[in-house]
Amino acid sequence: MPAISFKLRAFLSVVMTIAMFAFPASAYIGPGASIGAIGTFFAVIGAVVLLIVGFLWYPIKRMIKGSKKQDAPIEQSETSTEKQ
Repeated sequence: MPAISFKLRAFLSVVMTIAMFAFPASAYIGPGASIGAIGTFFAVIGAVVLLIVGFLWYPIKRMIKGSKKQDAPIEQSETSTEKQ
């Protein structure tokens, strides 16, 4: 196990001491605010999913399209052979 540095140990000691003396909040979240919080949560999750799709799927899709174009045989048109 790696040794914990003195600064980290001091920080954790302070955090644990503060957490031991914390008082309950006695707060109430109404139904309107909680529905808004749930909606915001799902919006953030959706944005992350779309970010992943945007950064991964579209370049892969382009690469697949590019490989299909390279596999197709190149045909010469009749007009180009007639001019020569």
